[in-house]
Amino acid sequence: MVEQQSIDVALIARNSYDALYATAEKPLEFSPLWFEPVFLAVGAASSLAEIPHIWAHEVPVDRLIRFNISFGYDLEKDLPSPSQEMMERMGIDVKTSRFETICRYVAQTSACTLVNAIAAEQFRRDDFGLKFVPFADEGNVRELGALTLPDCSHCSIVAKLCDRIRQSRPSGTLSSTTSIMTDAVSTVV
Repeated sequence: MVEQQSIDVALIARNSYDALYATAEKPLEFSPLWFEPVFLAVGAASSLAEIPHIWAHEVPVDRLIRFNISFGYDLEKDLPSPSQEMMERMGIDVKTSRFETICRYVAQTSACTLVNAIAAEQFRRDDFGLKFVPFADEGNVRELGALTLPDCSHCSIVAKLCDRIRQSRPSGTLSSTTSIMTDAVSTVV
């Protein structure tokens, strides 16, 4: 939609931006806005709820509900792949279920899923019954940014919007100028 000039700006993860334009000339610009950690969401009663952090290879394969699309985190490649058989056994269809529905299911069962920091903050405020375990792996943070055309007709407005977002970024995120280290992310939660 940005390429077609239907909209002036869209939010995108840096990894997704790089993947879309890896083999092409980059006709769109990426303006960094914030860094966002990812967590393993588990029910409050889960045996994993009180551990200080988890490594991707420690995530229980038989309990992980994963969407078939990438969220833009490097550590996703180290996690178990989505298993259709396991989803069917749980009675979950990630192709038709909403993210919130999956998280409600996780809160009531021994299942687990990935949740980004912004969603985790909202689930905490809503007392959703989830706990969020930080990942110890590198690649547990994604960079989000604004996707725009270089010669956008509203470039000055988009630039001001991006500056405003950087000044008051969402709760649970880190500044786009922050040096990202795994230890720093663990302190966000």
